[in-house]
Amino acid sequence: SLRIGTNAARIDLAQLGSDAYPAERLLESILSRDTKPPRVDPNVLAADTLLQRRLRRLRNNCENYQRDTGISSLYLGFPFLVRRDRDAGQSTPRFVPLLLWPIKLHYPEGQNTSLRISADCEQDGVRLNPALGVSLNQTRKQSFNQFLAEIQGRDSIASPQLMELLQALFNTAHDQVFNEFGALPSEPRLPTSIHS
Repeated sequence: SLRIGTNAARIDLAQLGSDAYPAERLLESILSRDTKPPRVDPNVLAADTLLQRRLRRLRNNCENYQRDTGISSLYLGFPFLVRRDRDAGQSTPRFVPLLLWPIKLHYPEGQNTSLRISADCEQDGVRLNPALGVSLNQTRKQSFNQFLAEIQGRDSIASPQLMELLQALFNTAHDQVFNEFGALPSEPRLPTSIHS
């Protein structure tokens, strides 16, 4: 589970999981583009009114942004890279999402314990995190484009299959995939386009 501030414009999927409705099941449903996504455990939501408010605020902010710009800004980050920003003097690692998966929140007004999260199949699909894409080694750009095309071409994918495909891109500890790049922003910037 990631440490995310109560005012951050992000939600950790692990916060929504329970023994009855595991977060892993929610994740797999998004990756597989399940047309009938499982619901979030109502007991998790009922026990945390702050989480309810954060979800409402997240949904409302994303809906307003899309209404104003025509751009969807709601994504699930998965998987994560672990890194330290040496230039920023950070002693603790940061978790940086590698891929961004467009999603939808199905959270009806007045139903505080009824939430489903699904893949947004109306969008272009999974994309490389723009904060990392600008630092991609030139020789790896084609490989990442092929990797993304492979994912887009599938009707669904499970996390083990995804990790197998990624392993080819990160095949040895000495194979640097990304160039050195500066400190990442503390808050992610919204994409300026829905296109990769």
